[in-house]
Amino acid sequence: MDDGDVAVVAHGHLARVLTVRWLGLDASASRLLGHPHPGTLSFLATEERQPVISAWNVP
Repeated sequence: MDDGDVAVVAHGHLARVLTVRWLGLDASASRLLGHPHPGTLSFLATEERQPVISAWNVP
């Protein structure tokens, strides 16, 4: 399987759970993130091979 970029369109709750799992946290940690507004963008990435949130809730 090749590595590459992925785009996901998701409801806010799913986006938060996906994000915390990306960071290696338990799904219950999703309550720590602000609920994304409709039509905003969030970006998950890696820096020095560590998962990070590079942008959250950007209009």
